[in-house]
Amino acid sequence: MKAFDDFVYAYVPLQGITVRARYGTKIATGITNSNGYCAVSETFKHAVNYSFKWESAYWDIRNGALGQAFYNGPQLDGTWNLNISKSGGRSILYASVHRAAWKFFYGNCLGINRPILTSKTKIGVLNQESSWGAGCCWGTWSVMGVIPDILISYPHESLTYDVFGTTIHELAHQSHLLFMGLSTYGQLDKEIHESWAVAVAHELTDHHYNVELASYNTFHTMDYKNYQDWQPGKLSGGKSNCYTPLFVDLIDDVNQRFTHDEPLQYPNDNISGYSLSYIQDNILVSSYGLSSFRDALSLHKINGVTDNDITLLMEYYWGYDYARPD
Repeated sequence: MKAFDDFVYAYVPLQGITVRARYGTKIATGITNSNGYCAVSETFKHAVNYSFKWESAYWDIRNGALGQAFYNGPQLDGTWNLNISKSGGRSILYASVHRAAWKFFYGNCLGINRPILTSKTKIGVLNQESSWGAGCCWGTWSVMGVIPDILISYPHESLTYDVFGTTIHELAHQSHLLFMGLSTYGQLDKEIHESWAVAVAHELTDHHYNVELASYNTFHTMDYKNYQDWQPGKLSGGKSNCYTPLFVDLIDDVNQRFTHDEPLQYPNDNISGYSLSYIQDNILVSSYGLSSFRDALSLHKINGVTDNDITLLMEYYWGYDYARPD
């Protein structure tokens, strides 16, 4: 079982799908492996009906806001080989969302807190452009059992890696909320929680394509929405300026002040070498706004990072329209 991906321009495996084979009242299931293959738990003498739901133990993908997303396959006497294409309608959206959710909940999430709820994370998928954007996270509504925690809204013709990256971004919000606690999370300045989700989406999406899918194209490279063109007081990629590279700049080894024209319009980023997990456990945990972020960063400097580097980076943010100390 595979789905098409625009970036590698190939069909990639769908892992963790529970496939159901049914003949009459007899039902057997199997879970797809890292190659997208599975064997069901029973043998049949007759053709069977294949199907599956887009769900796992930790998430449930909705057709829109409420209805269960599912795939009804053919009736076959033998192997079912499914390749979900861009022309197949909303199923390609479900597949891209599933791939992102599988990576965050089961795969290599680079040490980030997995957003596991007592119930399932409900991800509503809308096959359309929406005025409010491509994704939103309302938190953890699991006690209500109906309202989606996350909405993803793209036409099915959209780039699959945009759907993947947006899903990671929204799951990063849910992870951050669970990590900090709901009451604390509600007090965070917007540039903290949006910039953290930007960094998680950038790192996990880059890792998925450059490491996990590198065999599809050994020459490709990806730098997914790293916001290196971000400037304060302006829009970046259609988003408000609270979507910043603040956390990305702690990780990457690029100083965008010297890679663009008009260098003074960009952050002076001399910092690099941090990992997502180190930032989460040592800096994010006590970052409520720019001032507390600065204090946590100063307290948890890694080798090669100086207080002057931190001052130069923060002066850029404080020199514009952002509030100074919390």
